[in-house]
Amino acid sequence: GRIAWYSVRDVPIAHDVLVQALDNAGLKEFAPRPPSDVDIFRRATKAGETTIDQGDGTTAKILVRDVASDKERILRRVVIETVDGNNVRLDYSEAYDLEYRRETGQFVTSRRTWTDTPADDAVLDIQHKVATWTAAKMHGSEALRTVLKQVMEKNQGILVRPTGGVYFMPRTNDDALSQAQAFASSREQVTLHTLPLVDTPEQAQMVEDGLTSTSLKAADEMMRELAEMLRSDGSVTESKLARIVSESKRIRARVQEYKALLDLEATGADDRLHLLDSQVQACLLKMKVAGG
Repeated sequence: GRIAWYSVRDVPIAHDVLVQALDNAGLKEFAPRPPSDVDIFRRATKAGETTIDQGDGTTAKILVRDVASDKERILRRVVIETVDGNNVRLDYSEAYDLEYRRETGQFVTSRRTWTDTPADDAVLDIQHKVATWTAAKMHGSEALRTVLKQVMEKNQGILVRPTGGVYFMPRTNDDALSQAQAFASSREQVTLHTLPLVDTPEQAQMVEDGLTSTSLKAADEMMRELAEMLRSDGSVTESKLARIVSESKRIRARVQEYKALLDLEATGADDRLHLLDSQVQACLLKMKVAGG
C-alpha cells in the first residue's frame, strides 16, 4: 500500500468550480452541497480579522465578535483592540455592527462611531467578501478537507496520524488514490503527496495502531448512542438501529480486510466490536419487548 497525506490552503473556492474539478477527477459523488448564505456570512466576516501596525509602537487588532443569533438575524460586531509591543491592552472600542437578516438574506453594516477608525478598510474588505463569496457560493478550506477525508475513508484508508491528515491506503485502492491526486493537482488549494509503504514490522505496527484507534473511536461513538437509546423510553427505532448495524458491519469488514492484508491481530478492535454487537442485541431485545 501507500502512505498519503494532504494539506489544504485557506483559499475559497466557488461551488461550481469545486464540483467540476471533482467530476473531472471521477469523484463527483463526493461533491458537497452548496454552502448556505449563513455559513458564508460567518466565514467571510471572520476572514476580515486582521492586525494593523500603527507606526507608533502599538498594534490595532481588528476582531469580529458574536453578539446575537436568533430566528430573525445574526449580529456580529467589529471591535478594535489596541495593544503595545508587549501585547498589553491599551484601548478597546466598538467600531461596526455586521448583521445578516435571515428572512431577506440581506447583509447590513452599521457604524457605531462616526469618526474614522483603523477598522474602516477591514470592514470594506468584509463587505466585498460577503458579496462575492455569496454570489459564487464560495466554500472554505474545511469543505475540501471533508472531501479528501471522505475519499480516503470510503476507500478503506486508515488514519495513521490524526493531526496531519496522514492515511495508509491499500494497494487495492490505487485507482481511488490516483483520482484524489488528479483532483489535488488541479486545485491550487490542495497538495497531496504519496509514498510506498515499506513492509517492516514498525510500519505494520503503525497501520495496526491507526486501524485500532479509528475503529475504537467509531465503535465508542455508536455504543454511546446505543446506551442512550437503551436508557430512553421509546427512542429505540428500527431506522436508528439499522444505521448503526450497517456502520458496524462496514467497520468490521475493514478490520478483517486489514488483518488479512497485513497479517495483523487488531485484538483491541475485535474486542470493542464484539461489545458493540452485544449492545445491538440488547437494543433489538428492547424493540421486541416494546413491540409485544
